[in-house]
Amino acid sequence: MSSSIKKKTGDYIKDLEVGPISIKAAIYDLEVRQAKTGKKYLYLRLGDKTDVVTALYFTDNEREVDEGIRRYHVGQVVEVSGLVDKYKKRLNIKIKPPLVDSLVLCSEDEFDLSDYRSVTEGDVDVMLNKINDYVDDFKNPYLKKLCLSFLDDPDFMRKFNMAPGAQSKHHNYAGGLLEHTLEMLELGEIICGFHSELDRDLLFSGIILHDVGKLDSYRYRGASIERTDEEKLIGHIVLGDRMVWEKMNEIKDFPEELKLKISHLILSHHGEIQKGYGSAVNPGMPEAHILHHIDNADSQIKLIVQKM
Repeated sequence: MSSSIKKKTGDYIKDLEVGPISIKAAIYDLEVRQAKTGKKYLYLRLGDKTDVVTALYFTDNEREVDEGIRRYHVGQVVEVSGLVDKYKKRLNIKIKPPLVDSLVLCSEDEFDLSDYRSVTEGDVDVMLNKINDYVDDFKNPYLKKLCLSFLDDPDFMRKFNMAPGAQSKHHNYAGGLLEHTLEMLELGEIICGFHSELDRDLLFSGIILHDVGKLDSYRYRGASIERTDEEKLIGHIVLGDRMVWEKMNEIKDFPEELKLKISHLILSHHGEIQKGYGSAVNPGMPEAHILHHIDNADSQIKLIVQKM
């Protein structure tokens, strides 16, 4: 058997049609839910690099459900057999019983992992060059040194280039964080073109650094993106703030007030605390408010586009 079996045209989730199917897919989500009848069933999100679909397994044998949640886990690639139908205009898969025969684990030589991990469609080198061009234009020497301390760090960039922007919803693929960062810089350039009173270098530094904590927040498990313990217990905002303080403290004579401003941008970039999205402080200066709105706008726009 081939050591890497790639999918063929027509074998992807995006190609599903109503009717019986047998298709390979990665498990992106798996949990036990309870039907209105009180019976337990398995809820799964199955996908590949083209799309994701809901799959359900109903049975009168609840022990089978319990065994399923122990047998399968997020990140595995399986061959699923069942019936595709449509509910509320969306396709889903009803897995046929018995579960062990219809949700078959695939060995590593039976699939090519690249079929199940989405990757940015952009050219990584081109995107990186554009980000570096923005930094080259900085007038503030301390902010330039700070951003370059990340962008010139091979270990950091190796992770940053292929980091996802999120676990789900928007930019949730390898290279997504890089893509999100560049899109935000381009939106910031437009805004600064209208508002020259803004501190461009400060805003752009906030854009480049606001999500660096995500490098320690997500990791790949097989085909899926999962949250690390650091993300669950600390969160990418605080993780990123720590990383940036470490770099700032290594730069000789870095102004203390500027350190606080950069830290404020990172800690407040999810908007007002009461909204519950994870900010440690409320945005308290124009560049912080704008960073939040640019971040939110790009995320929401990408979410819409990815659903098209």
